[in-house]
Order: sequence, then structure tokens, then C-alpha cells
Amino acid sequence: MNSKLLFTIALAIAGLSANAQNSWSPKTNFAGVGRKWATGFSIGTKGYIGMGDDGAVPTPIDFWEYDFVANTWTQKADFAGATRKFAVGFSINAKGYVGTGRDAFGTYFQDFWEYNPSNNIWTVKANFPGGLRSAAVGFSIGNKGYIGTGWGGSFNNDFYEYDPTTDSWTVRAPFGGTARQFAVGFSIGTKKGYIGTGTDGTGYKKDFWEYDQSNNLWTQKTNFSGVAREQAVGFSIGNKGYIGTGWDASYKQDFWEYNQSTDVWTSKTNYLSSIYGAVGFSTCTKGYIGTGYSGNYQKSFTEYTPSVTPSAAFTASQTNFCVNSCINFTDVSTNVPTNWAWTFSGGTPSSSTLQNPTNICYSATGTYTATLTASNMNCTSTTSQAITVITIPIAPQIPSGPSTVVNPQSYSYSIPSVPNTTYYKWTVSSGSVTSGQGTTNITYTAGASSGTVTICVADSNSCGISAQTCLLVNNVTAISENNIADNFTIYPNPTSGKFILDSKIIRGEISVYNVFGEKIYSEKINSAKSEIDLSKQQNGIYFVHLKIEQGTAVKKIIVNK
Repeated sequence: MNSKLLFTIALAIAGLSANAQNSWSPKTNFAGVGRKWATGFSIGTKGYIGMGDDGAVPTPIDFWEYDFVANTWTQKADFAGATRKFAVGFSINAKGYVGTGRDAFGTYFQDFWEYNPSNNIWTVKANFPGGLRSAAVGFSIGNKGYIGTGWGGSFNNDFYEYDPTTDSWTVRAPFGGTARQFAVGFSIGTKKGYIGTGTDGTGYKKDFWEYDQSNNLWTQKTNFSGVAREQAVGFSIGNKGYIGTGWDASYKQDFWEYNQSTDVWTSKTNYLSSIYGAVGFSTCTKGYIGTGYSGNYQKSFTEYTPSVTPSAAFTASQTNFCVNSCINFTDVSTNVPTNWAWTFSGGTPSSSTLQNPTNICYSATGTYTATLTASNMNCTSTTSQAITVITIPIAPQIPSGPSTVVNPQSYSYSIPSVPNTTYYKWTVSSGSVTSGQGTTNITYTAGASSGTVTICVADSNSCGISAQTCLLVNNVTAISENNIADNFTIYPNPTSGKFILDSKIIRGEISVYNVFGEKIYSEKINSAKSEIDLSKQQNGIYFVHLKIEQGTAVKKIIVNK
């Protein structure tokens, strides 16, 4: 984890809910007595504040845990070292670290302690090697901690790296600015730390420096845009750093954001009061400032919501594609995550820790899920997308529609939809598809040639086109008024009541009349065969009329029950 610390402040990262952007929101007051020059850091979903100066002698040694979710404070084991103020704190992974500082009697310290929140125990570690020290800067980058600058009988610009795995210190390149105390520091990402402001005995400072962990190199960046000051608060959220409050012979309230990628400072919403000597730390999406001094010892605790909060996001080169294909994924998460954990259900490989994995292959059809968990220190964000792997669609069902057509009439033909199909290709051996090409329903207009017509359809997608299925249709010669009767038959005749009208014509009207000329039955033709029920009629002779556009034909039927 990378924690970010200002003065005696370290930070870690975790995710929380958001309020209005670029705003401050009061939270539950710090549960200990009001104080300034305390020490703090955060681990996961918890923040910690302890020690400091409340105006009493000796100074406090208590230590408190804040729950970001529940908005509550819980007292933990007192700090195991001597009482002190001006100490440094930061966190690495799931442990907190506190060291250096001085007490109310002017005694300086170089001891260094580890706090384990899982068992609430303090353990002494290797002393800070830079000698007695107070008002230094501390922060962590990745799995290493750093302490530098401060006062130990004189102003210092030395800089040391702590490795918790070996409990050892290594001297690193000295801070690039003048020796000073009461500066502010934080880290962004897993490679860069920052120190700025403070006092060097000649006045208040506003220069700002970047430390490159990989190259052990300091580079001066754009000066802090607020007035020069000491005893400010700072932290980072995502890929942005923040500095505010402090002292320049007056209490400060302003608050500034630093953009790592553009090296630009932007003024943000002022803190709720003018204050110095406070503690600050952050989570994945929020910053916090608490305690401090503004004419009296403070125990207020306030949450800052930045203008932009981080979130995991990615794109896939394709999300709907053919089986036995490979695709690429691109991370587009905000706030420069430092770790990526991908899972690809149904894919090969099934996981990756690359920022932008390529050649993820799918050998079976189905709907799968690609998931990215992007993290930055203790901050994690997860997002998923559906991946659909398809193949050439199966052949459609045989088209439904009339089996007999007459030129130049139009008819409807249709098929049920086929999964993963983007286009339906209809072909006819005679006549034309006059509408609906590409869909499951077409309008077909019969051609002039009589005989058998094939009406075929195939479905397709990006993988290819299926086999055709076809319906054989009888295309009869154009009907005149004289030969309408030749195109339909009725049976059985005589009938006991029910009979079938079998027609080559499927667009018209059937009517039945008795010998008195009374219409006793009527219906529209909508299929090649129609069943007509005269079982409720008396025995006798009836006349079946088939009426179409070209005229009407009449046939006689006998009912004999």
C-alpha cells in the first residue's frame, strides 16, 4: 500500500460513498481531547490519530481509530513509546508506523514503532538512523517508508528509506530543496513522493519537489500556488495531491489540488476554518482533516470529496465475436491504478495482471464475463463486461405462408427468429421480394410464370451464413372469371354437414347460399384449405360462391344427414 502523509500524516486508500464534489462535510469529532501536532495515518477502511499537544504536561499518548463507514471513533492501545508531538507517521500494507518527534520538555526522539491493527499491539523497530529528529516529513511509496527533513538541533535535508521486511533503513538522495522543518509530504502511485512548503529559518517556503523512487532522484516541480507556509496538511486521492491550511504568522484556510500529470496547482474549496498543526489522511475517494489549532485546541474532523473520484473501467476490442477468436482488453481506469487483476471466464488465459492484456482466446460459444479489479494502494475498484462468443447461426425453419400463389398477387412469408442472427437473406426462383428483405417477415409478389416456385431463406452474422431452407410453392396461371371454378374443389359432396374447400387461391371470400338465395355462411379465405360446417342446416342443395378479384365462381353441394 502507498500511504500519503503531510507533516506527521500518512495516508492509505479505500473506497467510500460520495457527497457533493469539491466540498467539505463535517464528520464525528475526534473522540480524544482537542490537540495540535498529532500524528495520523490510514489503513484500509480505518484512520488513526494519536499523540500531539493539548497544552498539558505531559502531552497525550492516547491513540484512536476512526471507521470511515460507521463514522465512529474507538480508542485503541496507547502509543508504546514516550509522549510526544511533531512525530512522523505512515502506513505500509496493513501496518502503521510512528517515529521521531519531541516531548513537552524538549527531549527529541529517534525511536520507531510499528502498530498492528489486527491485534492492537505496538512493536518497537529499528531506530531512525538520522539521529534525534522532530517536525520531519514521512510518507510511503509501495512497500517502503520514507522520513526526511525536520529539526534535530539544526535544519535537515537528509532522506531515509525504511524496509519493513528487513526492519532496516537505507540512506537515499538528500531532499532537493533547502534543509527545513514543518514541511508537507505525500505520495502518488507506486513510484513518486512529494515534499514542499515548511520553514528553513530564513522564512516560509512554497517550493515543491518530486522524488522518483526508481531512480533515487529529486526534481523541482511547480511551486505551491498558495502563500508560503509551514505546518500545513496534505494527502493524495488517486493521481491528485492536496495541500491546505497551515501557518505564515496567521492561520490559513485555503486548499489546493496538485495535478501530477500537468504539474499544475488549482485552488479548491477552502477548509471549513483557519487552522494549523492538523492531521490529514485519505481513502480511495475522500480526504480527511482533523484536530489542529485555531486559537484553541481542535477536535473537529472533516471529510473532503474531490471533483473526480476513481473508478475501474476498460474496453474490449470486441464484445460479440466468433468462436475460436482472440481479443484484446485496454484499461481506461481513472486515477492511475498501479495494479490490475483481470479474470476472463471462458477465456484462455483465464486471468492476467497486465494493464492491457492481449490475445485472450475463446474456444466455445456462450456468454462470459470479463472482470477488472484496478487498485492503487488500498484503493480497489471493480467493473465487468459481458463477452458473447457466437458461431454461424443454425439454418432457419422452413418459411410459413401460402403453398399456392397467383400472379400478380402479393403474399406474406415468415420464419421464427434465430439466435445470434443479424441478417436474413431471402431468395425466390420467380417473382420478387417486395419488402422485408433482411428480416424474418417478407412480402412476396408472384411472377408471371406458372409452375413450382422456391421461396428460400438463410440467416447470417459476422461468422458467416447458414444453409438455406426452402418452401415449394405452386404458382398458377393468372385466373380469369371463366376459370375461377377450375381452381377450387369441394369435398365430400354430398356431405353430412362438414366439407372442405380446397383452393389454389388463398385470397378471396367464401359464401354459401340456400335455394331461396339466402346467405347462410361467409368467411374470408386465409389458407389453401377451409372447413365449412353446414351441419345445422336442413338437408338439401346449397350453392358455394368463391369470390376473388377477377370474379365469382359457384359450385353446388348437397347436404344429406
